[in-house]
Amino acid sequence: MDLSSSLSWERLQSVFYRSQPLQSVKNKTSSLGISTYLTVGPSNTSVYTYSEELLISVNHENLPSTHLKSVLEDDHLVVVMKDRVRVYSSFITQEYKDHTIMGKDRLPLSIWDYKNGIAMTTEFHMHQIFLNQPVFPNLNISLLLKDHWFANKSKIVVLDSSGKVLVCNLETSNLLEFEGWTGWYKGCISENGYICLVNGKLDTLVVFDDNLNKPLISANLDELPKSIAWCGDDLVCCVFGDEEVRLIGSKTEYASFWFSNNIVLLQSTSNGLKIATDDQIEFISKVPTCTSNIFSIGSTSPGAILLDSLNLLHNEQNSPKAIENLKIINVKKAVDECVSAVYDELDPLWQKRLLAAASFGKDSLSSTEFDADHFAKTCSYLRVLNFLKSIGIHLTLRMFLAIGLENIIKKLIDIRKIYESLEIVKFLKYPELIPAIFEEWAKGLILTSSDSSDDELYQIMTDRATSLDTRLHLSNTANVAFLDGRHSLARKLVMDDKDVLPKIDLLLKMDEIDLALQEATQSMSIPLILYLLLYSKRKMSNVQFTKTLMITMKENNIYQYFQRHDFSLLYDYLRQTDDYLTLARLLWDHGTVEGQETVALLDQASELYGKLATNSNVKRDRSMLDRAKKLATYQNELTNRYGISFHRQTMDETLATLIKINQNSEVKKMVNAFKISDRKYYFLKCTQLAKEHRLKELLAFAKEKKSPIGYLPFFKAVCKYANKKEAAVYIGMLSSASYAEKLSLYIDCSAYDEAITLASYEKDAIGLKQVLNKIPPNETQLRSKAMQHLHTL
Repeated sequence: MDLSSSLSWERLQSVFYRSQPLQSVKNKTSSLGISTYLTVGPSNTSVYTYSEELLISVNHENLPSTHLKSVLEDDHLVVVMKDRVRVYSSFITQEYKDHTIMGKDRLPLSIWDYKNGIAMTTEFHMHQIFLNQPVFPNLNISLLLKDHWFANKSKIVVLDSSGKVLVCNLETSNLLEFEGWTGWYKGCISENGYICLVNGKLDTLVVFDDNLNKPLISANLDELPKSIAWCGDDLVCCVFGDEEVRLIGSKTEYASFWFSNNIVLLQSTSNGLKIATDDQIEFISKVPTCTSNIFSIGSTSPGAILLDSLNLLHNEQNSPKAIENLKIINVKKAVDECVSAVYDELDPLWQKRLLAAASFGKDSLSSTEFDADHFAKTCSYLRVLNFLKSIGIHLTLRMFLAIGLENIIKKLIDIRKIYESLEIVKFLKYPELIPAIFEEWAKGLILTSSDSSDDELYQIMTDRATSLDTRLHLSNTANVAFLDGRHSLARKLVMDDKDVLPKIDLLLKMDEIDLALQEATQSMSIPLILYLLLYSKRKMSNVQFTKTLMITMKENNIYQYFQRHDFSLLYDYLRQTDDYLTLARLLWDHGTVEGQETVALLDQASELYGKLATNSNVKRDRSMLDRAKKLATYQNELTNRYGISFHRQTMDETLATLIKINQNSEVKKMVNAFKISDRKYYFLKCTQLAKEHRLKELLAFAKEKKSPIGYLPFFKAVCKYANKKEAAVYIGMLSSASYAEKLSLYIDCSAYDEAITLASYEKDAIGLKQVLNKIPPNETQLRSKAMQHLHTL
């Protein structure tokens, strides 16, 4: 066991670098992913997990076109053929999608090479194949070797056979050219866009940024490297011979790492460099400052002293010294340093030691100085990382957090680690990721279980879903079953989904319109129900749609309301449903708008009502219809007699019109004929006479006999429609009104003289003051009279 993790470090300038073993492999690697690695032989391409499980094997002879190369991109297998690029989206179901470059004749163009989403044709034209668009289509280039061009997600560098260096920026569409030297050999691009080139004539390695005329680094080489790659974004690594990896720091400085077996692959990552030998995968990375502070020999940083104190504590004789060490350092800084170092540590031994040191130090800190929850979360994450390491996925905590738990789970699912995925999300308490795990598991089960029946698969999925105790999006799984031709399974699964919108969407795809309507109706969502009805109207014949309204939408009339102005549709529907009451009202409303004769409309309504003679509502409405028919006939007579249209007036409007034209005898005749009550007659005549300003006639009518409605309505009608002061005459008739009420009414109608007289008679000084305050200033006589009466009290 090493006494210090720094024994294998190499120093370059002021920075330390280290090489750490990751994994032994049995096969020669061609490309590395986080959870998988790729081997490419003469006749087949194979993808393995790091625990040597074969995920997929592609026989080159069975491909539709000549095989050119295979790579891993974000753990997805990309197979490049002469006429297409095939991307496998799942190792479980072995689904893939082909991407081609179509020429003007609509035939696929021939592919020469492929790198990072860019396809180079045999005519040396570049295409972003997944976006299906050309890159600098008017650019004329010529390449001698496939090492003479390289790309990342933002740039393409071309080492043209003419000696020019072309840098194509995919984000800005800018093109830079450099013609200073010739003899370019190979190159690579860092993640943040730095360009490294090796010149074969001058044995020189040059690093540029966007300014191609001013190199950032220019280093002389003893020999040409076999391969080059970036170690993160820090520096360039070159392979010399079969066993040396050299890290180039400046013109003259470098650090070397030696390996016992032949180096077969360099692969850059965002924070280091993976190196594959014949049987081993190693990882070279920069040592973070916090880690070098702790583990550098002779370091006196707080973290180093804290770790040393923990070691002393294990020896009982040195326990007092360990406690004394805590007194001479900033304990909080020491704890933070140890926890930070854990984030970049791959070795479980040093992870445990650093966490133990942090735990030892945190006991001296208050809760405000140290976040115990953060420490506990870090410990949980490390348990997950060490589990991942056991299946060959090597990540530091910083790498894990950068990738994200959701993406890690996706990678585990794709290598068939379903159970492990569930255990991780349960342990870390992320139940929201369970539905995605279930969906991928169920998808694989459906697509790989051709011998199982729909009922068997449904039972297996239902049992698993119940055991998860989480709300699942079963419509997604049902969609997979539907596309696979398992309609019975799809229908059962979608009906179990609790989410209405995706459920209805899939039911429509499955042409289960009535089921979709039933689900929408249960959801009580008016817009959704209406959308489905309109959708059904387009898909069905009129007979089918009417049947749907009659059966499925029997208790819901939303569509009828929405189409309330479509007379023909409503007429047909009501006739078929024998809803004669509603049909009668529809005919009446439509006929009224169209100007049909009232009597004819009433005859139609009576005929329809006659079909429901036993209905209690009809019995009540029939008497109303008879009365309305009698009124319509009478209105025809009045129209012919007086030359004024009485059509479509209500009974009250008809009586008011007769009062207006001063047909008193006809008014009495109508009151008797239609048995209009005295109260209604008085209200109508009172209001109409006030509107016509026939105030003398109104007063005479009020005195004709005792009013059945009292005299307050007369007062209010005159106030509303005529001169307010004319209403004062009716106040004296209010025998049941109190003095205060009468005084208030006099004031309301501006009858101040009568108000003064009443208040004076009642000897109400307060009332007189109230009247005086209401009299306008220009009414001097009334104000004088009020003041005189006030002085006498």
